[in-house]
Amino acid sequence: NNMRELWALLNFVLPDEFHSAEDFDEFFNIESDQKAEAVQGRLQGILQPFMLRRLKREVETTLPQKKEINVYVPLSRMQKELYRNILRRDVAAISGKGGDKSQLLNIVMQLRK
Repeated sequence: NNMRELWALLNFVLPDEFHSAEDFDEFFNIESDQKAEAVQGRLQGILQPFMLRRLKREVETTLPQKKEINVYVPLSRMQKELYRNILRRDVAAISGKGGDKSQLLNIVMQLRK
């Protein structure tokens, strides 16, 4: 989840190479986007030998193909009412007349709930 946890794992696997968390942080310090890409490349190079990526179909060959089915269900009466209330609260942001992008994104998140 963060660089300190990555260092802890690498220190466990390769204690001779990754003995100091401060050196690790200094080596992978990110100050700009260009440097971030370089750091990402270095990290991928270090982690490549430890990564194992397999797909289910390569491991278990007897599984049938995945089938997706979309089932459309109408909204309940309570859902419709909540949907209408959210829309009425900020009609200006939805229609593009006034309001800012963050208001619209907040409304979209409310509707997804």
